[in-house]
Amino acid sequence: MWCPLKRLNTWWVKTVLSEQDILLLLVAKNARFRIGSRLTTKNQTGYDIRPECDLFGRKTIPAEVSIFLRENGLPAQNRYTKPHHLTRLLRLLKPYRLFTKEPEGFLTVLRHVGSLPEATTHEDIENILEVLENESV
Repeated sequence: MWCPLKRLNTWWVKTVLSEQDILLLLVAKNARFRIGSRLTTKNQTGYDIRPECDLFGRKTIPAEVSIFLRENGLPAQNRYTKPHHLTRLLRLLKPYRLFTKEPEGFLTVLRHVGSLPEATTHEDIENILEVLENESV
């Protein structure tokens, strides 16, 4: 069934928002920022605690978004964990923070990107957990 309001809303969105704004909203809507804890064999603790961002979960990234990410100096991938990639993604999405899946996670990653020490010993794990617990209280 034809609906004139649907056509009007589409026209309005395209005239008010640029294509870049629409892509940023799409990325923000599908971005989940958090401090992740993973099992690893890279160090003796067995854990890797780090800030990360998942885009689109396990879905494929749309072609337009892949192009947009590459134009902004980011590889097109579903998970970002390197500090320079996270910093760039945070800078791009800062105006759209409230549209992310977890706005609090966005702020947590913003505070801790590049500042959490690498966990090589059990004391490092305890220090990282203490920092994160102190922040949440």
